[in-house]
Amino acid sequence: MANTREEVLNTVVASMLSKYDSIEAAPEQREGPEAIDITVRHENARNTEVVIEAKIGTSAGKKREATKQVRQRLESRPSAMAFAVCYPNDLKGLASLSQLETGMANTQQLWFAPVPRVDKAPTWREGSVQEFASVLFQNDLPQSNIADAIEYSVRQAADLISDRTLFSPAQAEKLPPLLAEALALPFKTPKNKRAAVLIAALMVSNAALLHHRLRVVDNLLDVPTLQNCMDCGDDTFLRALIDAWKAILKIDYHPVFDPAVSVLETFIAVDHNARMGAVHAVRLLVKYALAHADDLAALRFDHAGPLYHRLLESAKYDGSFYTNNVSALLLARLALTKDFTDWSDEEGMGKLKVIDPACGTGTLLMAAMHTIRDRYINAAGQDADFLHLFMVEDVLHGLDINRHGIQLAACNLTLGNPRVDYTKMNLFTMRHGPQADGKTHIGSLELLATAEDDGTPNLTQFISPLPRLENLEAERAQPGDINGDSYVGIFDVVIMNPPFTRNDIRNRQYTARDRKLIQDREKEVVDFVRKRDPEAGKAIDHTNASGFFTPLADMLLKKETGVLAKVLPTTALTNASGNQERMFLANQFLIETIITSHDPSRVNFSENTDIHESLFIARRSDAEKNPTRFISLGRMPRDAHETMLLADMINQGKISTEWGMEHEWRWERMRDDDWQAALFYDGELAEAYYDLAALNGTRLQIAGNACAIEPEGRRVRDAFYRVQNLSASWKMPVLWDHSTDIHRTMDAKPDVLATPKSQREAYARSRLKGKASRLLISNRLRTNTVRTSACYTEEPALGSAWVPVTPLSTYPNLAHALCAWWNSTPGILTMLYARSHALDYSKYSLDLLRQLLIPNPKAVDVSPLVEVFAETRQQILKPWKEMDTCSVRARIDEAAAQVLHMDGAKIADWRKRITLEPTVSNRPAVAHFG
Repeated sequence: MANTREEVLNTVVASMLSKYDSIEAAPEQREGPEAIDITVRHENARNTEVVIEAKIGTSAGKKREATKQVRQRLESRPSAMAFAVCYPNDLKGLASLSQLETGMANTQQLWFAPVPRVDKAPTWREGSVQEFASVLFQNDLPQSNIADAIEYSVRQAADLISDRTLFSPAQAEKLPPLLAEALALPFKTPKNKRAAVLIAALMVSNAALLHHRLRVVDNLLDVPTLQNCMDCGDDTFLRALIDAWKAILKIDYHPVFDPAVSVLETFIAVDHNARMGAVHAVRLLVKYALAHADDLAALRFDHAGPLYHRLLESAKYDGSFYTNNVSALLLARLALTKDFTDWSDEEGMGKLKVIDPACGTGTLLMAAMHTIRDRYINAAGQDADFLHLFMVEDVLHGLDINRHGIQLAACNLTLGNPRVDYTKMNLFTMRHGPQADGKTHIGSLELLATAEDDGTPNLTQFISPLPRLENLEAERAQPGDINGDSYVGIFDVVIMNPPFTRNDIRNRQYTARDRKLIQDREKEVVDFVRKRDPEAGKAIDHTNASGFFTPLADMLLKKETGVLAKVLPTTALTNASGNQERMFLANQFLIETIITSHDPSRVNFSENTDIHESLFIARRSDAEKNPTRFISLGRMPRDAHETMLLADMINQGKISTEWGMEHEWRWERMRDDDWQAALFYDGELAEAYYDLAALNGTRLQIAGNACAIEPEGRRVRDAFYRVQNLSASWKMPVLWDHSTDIHRTMDAKPDVLATPKSQREAYARSRLKGKASRLLISNRLRTNTVRTSACYTEEPALGSAWVPVTPLSTYPNLAHALCAWWNSTPGILTMLYARSHALDYSKYSLDLLRQLLIPNPKAVDVSPLVEVFAETRQQILKPWKEMDTCSVRARIDEAAAQVLHMDGAKIADWRKRITLEPTVSNRPAVAHFG
């Protein structure tokens, strides 16, 4: 009966979907013993079949069942899309067809999700049949399906290549290093060997996709088509592909086909059984290329980048992080606004110059290209396919130190138009590290310095040779004459996600000696910049690569009209080390918009990172300095369609509460290095901290001026064993952990009697022991669970997750007052301002802790804090996310209000607002503010 009921519901839904314009839906399409519940086609996407599997019931188990079943349907359908659907249980009890039709039309509890081929959890939505119909063929879904299908084929092919039933154990071990060598990949670990196989499959996939696209290019009509190669027998298939791709290489397209030929020739060289396994893998890639190559022009994003960056581990070494496609499109549309230029002027658009000096696989360049294309279509009202050629050859420029990233960028930008002349593409791999000529280069940053007399950087001398099949002498994305013109001041837009890994973990792919050479060269460049432009030189913090890219962007941009759009860590907007860089930006640009994600499920705009990030858009302007728009996103856009809607709302100045909140920050504050509005979802909390900061020098003071705050937790971990040794001559009380289950009151006990390490005992006695204190402040905390940010111990202690604080003043019981202060709402607000790394899991350096604001006992009476500490020190504090209902916190806040001479109601309002911050509550902002 249940099966019959499900079939009836499928028939009802198919009938309802067919009533919508351009949709054809049919229930129960049987193939052998299995049935597809519903099959859908759309007249605007005739080649895309949508298969739907449905279940009655909306439990997690039913959703998993529908997902698994529809994913199985995709295995034999390389171009199909898939949806899983769950019907609400209450429809099950409806007896007649008319009741079912009415119930289905009225329900808002239909659950549906597009299901990717790869093993990712689908994103479920709840709504009506009408909403389901609108989602079925959203503009970006077919595009996402293309990228998903390509990734699936690459992963499946890699599994086949690694299948030990097809390869002998010896060949299975031997092949990954051979592929890594063929692709010049420095992979040694088992994980990286697996990545070499995946990247090899990706390179072959890209070549197959482009091969199929090239069948329409006039001077390649004599080259066997991809289908011709596919029709060959297994013994000749790989050789047919190699011959066809070498024929293409005689004309062009080296970045795509060179690495792919190297991979296929590696397969040819292995034994027969292994080669047959490779044949199966390559056939799978070709099958999917034939199904999807002609749809690649519709992609608005970099299809290879996400996969490539998940495979590579280079980010931890060179500091690069892949910008996800949604973020890239948002940044590009905010930089290239409707009024940026006359978008209907084809000649004027051809003169635009856009550069990403750390372009990776070209994600941001792809987003810029599609934004320009959309702007032209909307302004001129006509097709924009012809734009692709001159955008790739004239408008877009990309630099990077990662050769494979540049190869993929060239491929991404070409697949939309295979007639691109690679010798005219402006994609360059920049030399990085020690070179054969004895010099050391630092990639794109070399443009900041040159040996030329006029001080004008010339690109030619810094380009790295790229490996080629014949002689390893290519100098750009493809061999060709290099334009030796200066890059200074010629670009309309710099769009980038510069590397931001600090020096102690950057460049780990080099030896210690080579890392030293790179750092020395960076210092030389800093010195050069400081001599030429002292203000630009001050902006560089050479302990981190990202600081170089701001003066580089300033140098590249036109002096009158340039736009800088970039991704940066949110805490870079407030940390002390970035002060000079921010001052430089405020002087050189109008800081137009800063966007920060406060969506607990997605706090970053890059992949492979857990830090909070912001989007930054600034423009050259001689006009009056307008306020900066700080936009706090309550939720991140899920796809390209939502991204374009959000970008348009932001550009029109009318963001809705569905998306987030906007707060204007006066230019004078930005000039004075107050950019802290990005740290808070609620702009009123930014204003609250601004009010507190105004008291610095009167009622408040900098903690580092009044207290010794040391040593760092890592010094303690370096010197002591956490495990107690009973036979040790002496032991040190240490607060090692910050457990919210244990640290519930301001009173605390050391959780470890630590034993000094034998080789560090003298250091521990002479340099650490004397810095122990009874007052300690947290140096890392998770904002949605923390209860106490400072504590007071029964005996002097050191800390691992805590830092001792010793007041320098003789004021009696000042340590008690400070403990209460840091657990009050104003004290917590200062800690929220000082967050680094991530807004929901902050780590505090000594410098950050020393910059915290505390009451000044010389200017105010702190005795109310001393008294409230004595009163509440043993009482349980609720977590920050519940502190609006915490009577103990309210009592401490009354004392803080007395000390600050503030209205207690104002501090109570701050307390409530803090609990609503998504980074504190760990709940979506729309739950509170929407």
